[in-house]
Amino acid sequence: MPGNALRAARRFIAVSFADRWLLAAALTDLMVTTAALRLVGFRRVLRHIERKPPLLGPDVVTLDHARRARRHDRSIGAAARLPLVGGHCLQRSLALHRVLRRKGLPSELRIGVRRVDGRLAAHAWVELGPFLVNDRPAAVSQFTPLRDVHALPGWAAAIGGAHGAAPRGSRV
Repeated sequence: MPGNALRAARRFIAVSFADRWLLAAALTDLMVTTAALRLVGFRRVLRHIERKPPLLGPDVVTLDHARRARRHDRSIGAAARLPLVGGHCLQRSLALHRVLRRKGLPSELRIGVRRVDGRLAAHAWVELGPFLVNDRPAAVSQFTPLRDVHALPGWAAAIGGAHGAAPRGSRV
């Protein structure tokens, strides 16, 4: 374990100051989002993120916007891999959605569902205009997107893992 921490520290020191700053911001965003989900729930977190309309319309999002968004996603993914932080698809996607909306970009949180072995599985991702930001098309194509993520039931914050299952007896 000490060897892993030492390797991580060396990698952190080796990256540019801008990348370290981005990782620190991603860590903060992920921790705040995770704590907020536990304290106030999914609906209030999403309402807070989307309280201001984006500055751009989805039709003017460029490939450059998508590249910058993916850079933020990589930082959030790196922060999620740190010990004691974690973060499943919902936490990571909400943190990314939060970052992009703060920058005035028209990101949209998407949640999809599917049946796996008779149980309901769910997955969250972020889209920016026509671009899928934090996942692969093959992964999200396995899920049927919900029309309105604002109407999700209270257990939505408990969605775990990339393919987290809803509690038994829950309906979406």
